[in-house]
Amino acid sequence: MSIKKSKIKVAIFPLFGLESLVATFLDKNRFEIARFKLVKDQTIDKYGQELFGDWCYSLKLFVSVFEKLVREQNVKKVVGIKINLCKYPMVMGDLQKWIKKDFEYYQISMDELCVSKETMLDFFKQIKKIDPELKFIEFTKKIPAAIKRLGLGKKLTQTYYKTLPLVKNPASLKRTFDEYKRKFILAEGAQESENIVNEFSKICSKEKIKEKPKYRFLIAGDATTILLGFPFFDLDVFLAKHGAETVLSWPSSIYNFKLSKYSKQAKEKLHKIMSNKNSPAKITDKYIVELITLSEILKGLDQKVDGIIYVKPNMCTPLDNISYVIKKENFFGLPFVELSYDEHSGINGMLTRLEAFINIVSDKKDTSK
Repeated sequence: MSIKKSKIKVAIFPLFGLESLVATFLDKNRFEIARFKLVKDQTIDKYGQELFGDWCYSLKLFVSVFEKLVREQNVKKVVGIKINLCKYPMVMGDLQKWIKKDFEYYQISMDELCVSKETMLDFFKQIKKIDPELKFIEFTKKIPAAIKRLGLGKKLTQTYYKTLPLVKNPASLKRTFDEYKRKFILAEGAQESENIVNEFSKICSKEKIKEKPKYRFLIAGDATTILLGFPFFDLDVFLAKHGAETVLSWPSSIYNFKLSKYSKQAKEKLHKIMSNKNSPAKITDKYIVELITLSEILKGLDQKVDGIIYVKPNMCTPLDNISYVIKKENFFGLPFVELSYDEHSGINGMLTRLEAFINIVSDKKDTSK
């Protein structure tokens, strides 16, 4: 009688779309994708204690989340997806020093997650580190489904954000969305994924009680962290209760950034702001974080938003630079509020600033009528 092997638990964090992409290539018979339960006072106050000193809040957040998963769910493989912001830099390589338990850690850059002919081999090498048994021919067979699932994952997310301010109970829809994200991650193939998206879309259509939102706000900067709802509160639900739709500045890879029509605009605008009469700025690759962030903001602004909510982690020079760009002479001509958080910040300060920001947007819309 053969003994059934237990599945290897894997944690993939922090982006839903990229989490589902990596999950596409993992054999569900051998791997189990860990589920996150992010509760602030049960996570960051209890875990991540080996990480001390003046580190940025986002890094502390991710270390504590990973430690919670390793200790409470017996996760054996941790996959950190490094997006092109100073969210959790290369020092995350010290994760095993901060979490003293037996597990494997892999950090994958967004640029290695671009499923294209140019980057396919790099992506395969990264996935094979997680699953040494994966064969290249099996990997290539899953590429079409992976590409389709990327688009479907984005559709699922966009449907949620567009519907959220139009329903009676935004918090309830968020819980439903979380369940469907989980179903999507675990789905086998493109067809099952599409069925899940269509099912969620039908739920959204039934729950709508309004035709359109009062406002549309672009969430830029460190949007991923705050939209997890983990640091302080559910920002998207809070905005929806005020009739506002969340418009995301989607994280971009360097590969996609170079192909984007917004890359040139971003360079021109950054050069203009960072230069002065005596010292014109030379915008090189060292500004890549600023350029990608700014290009995503420019893309978001094309969606006709009423204001910008910019989320800035502490200790992040590139995102500080973009904050300066946005505020410089009201650069985009829109109401703007900046949220920053660290261990000394709290929900009351954020809510007060957001409520004042919404009032400014409301007054501006009333004046323009």
